[in-house]
Amino acid sequence: MNTLYPFFPQFIIGLLAILSITENSMATIVVDDFTSGNYIETLPASGVSSVKHVESETNTPGGFRKTHFSSIPLLAGNKSFLNINTIAGLASVSNDFRVNHRLEIIYGANNVGQAPLNRDLSACSKFNIQFSTIDLGLNVNITVFSGGGTGRASIATDVNRDTHPDVGLNSPVLLEVFLTDFYSPPSLPVNWNDIDVMSFILQTGNATGGNDYAIDEISIACP
Repeated sequence: MNTLYPFFPQFIIGLLAILSITENSMATIVVDDFTSGNYIETLPASGVSSVKHVESETNTPGGFRKTHFSSIPLLAGNKSFLNINTIAGLASVSNDFRVNHRLEIIYGANNVGQAPLNRDLSACSKFNIQFSTIDLGLNVNITVFSGGGTGRASIATDVNRDTHPDVGLNSPVLLEVFLTDFYSPPSLPVNWNDIDVMSFILQTGNATGGNDYAIDEISIACP
């Protein structure tokens, strides 16, 4: 006789509870996987140029992705390219030689400026930016705003061959940015329980410009 049988239902319930706890403790919030909001932009080949764009989204936490793409070509005729390819699920940036660029991606704003995320990140540990490829040094800034802008926290970091050996090798590169490393000014303390806006700025972080890279996904690990 199987002595476990009378306790089998309780065993299953207990196992499901353990699995549920494990899943919750390892949850990932996908900020953007770039599978909606197809967008292509080419910036002019001379002077300082920039373009702002708001695209309605269904797979981002705030419902909208807002981009601001800027370029400074240091050689006449050279250009910058932004391609959010929803079929491939990639946000790709390509710059000709000696072109400096800046890409800002904002979540929590729409066409009239208001679409707060109201995200509780107090139990989360880090932002992850997954690059499918990146060839040259890149500077990354992340800023979060809480309480309708009454609190904020930010961090600046670099992705280069010193910090990530796979840069330039046509290999995936994962940038991990821990929430504990963010700086929040004492006069504007951030409230991680209610994050309204997230801003990601990626810009030239090398002497020659000409960055080429592609982002697979932006996510938040909790914890």
